[in-house]
Amino acid sequence: MLLIGRVDQLSSRASWQQSRRCLSILTAARLYAQIEADLATAGAPVDRSDLQIAATAMARGWSVATLNRADFARVPGLGVIGLE
Repeated sequence: MLLIGRVDQLSSRASWQQSRRCLSILTAARLYAQIEADLATAGAPVDRSDLQIAATAMARGWSVATLNRADFARVPGLGVIGLE
């Protein structure tokens, strides 16, 4: 019985972690779409790969450390750490 309980507990924990990852991905996707639209409207587009990095960092509450400070600085609300 004890072993079964632990397996169920591990299964629940894994399920919770997977759900958290999915929410983080959905949050990043929404941020990506919103930021891309806002920057395109403003006439200041950012490279797609940089935008993916920015949206993922924002979804997780992180800053981005980069040598490409100029492009990332155009993303509103993103913390940027210059490595120059």
